Amino acid sequence: MAAAMLPRFVAVAALVALMCAVAVAQKVPAVGGAPVCNLVDQNVVNACFESCGRGMKIATADRITSAGKVKVQVDCCVAFGGHSCMCQMKKAWKAQGKSAQNNVGCVREKAC
Repeated sequence: MAAAMLPRFVAVAALVALMCAVAVAQKVPAVGGAPVCNLVDQNVVNACFESCGRGMKIATADRITSAGKVKVQVDCCVAFGGHSCMCQMKKAWKAQGKSAQNNVGCVREKAC
């Protein structure tokens, strides 16, 4: 059973490492009305804001490494499902008059 959980643990650990990049060290601006969320990689916020805003929960974000930019797939429901940043995104979408994000279950079900 422990061996079956290993891939999930590795995926969650990678996602946590991706999200926990210190926002201060980033030089990435918020785009398209995306909020700035403390201690979350702004590339991930931007990608999920755009993707969920189009009704899709999987986003492709740039990950900045020592080797340069690398594209990574992010499940926005896993990344932001329990994070206050999702509420900030919902407010921004509402201010923009968007509704496609309601096609994403975790966005629709998130109580803010």
